[in-house]
Amino acid sequence: MKLLDFVVCDDIRFETGNKASLMGVYNDSMFLTAQAGVAIKWPVVVRLGVYARLLAEKEKASPNRFLLDISHENNVLTHSEGELEIQDLSRPFALALPLAQLPIPGPGHLTFRLLFQRDSDVVSDIIVDRPFAINRP
Repeated sequence: MKLLDFVVCDDIRFETGNKASLMGVYNDSMFLTAQAGVAIKWPVVVRLGVYARLLAEKEKASPNRFLLDISHENNVLTHSEGELEIQDLSRPFALALPLAQLPIPGPGHLTFRLLFQRDSDVVSDIIVDRPFAINRP
């Protein structure tokens, strides 16, 4: 499995015509602030969306499940999973995952892990190689 694109954003909206709109796209970091004169109180709850485009052409088996773990400094914050149906392994496919409220415990880095399975067998395990910084320069 090859990761082609990985985008973190505020929200994902689904439109007619099999389109996804990504709102509030981040580069490689997020800076959370409080009101002027008030110290930020951790944890801060944010809404995030994750959009990944992948290519599965070299896989021996077509995955039928995905799992997404988002971790902060090696502690898993959220675990999402779902069913997957890839029609053509030779063409890219996308996962567009608007996530529920995510409590960010403090400054640091988020890491993302995508696991693809065929039933209970692991087909591919991807750790996104770009850490996402929270309140870090």
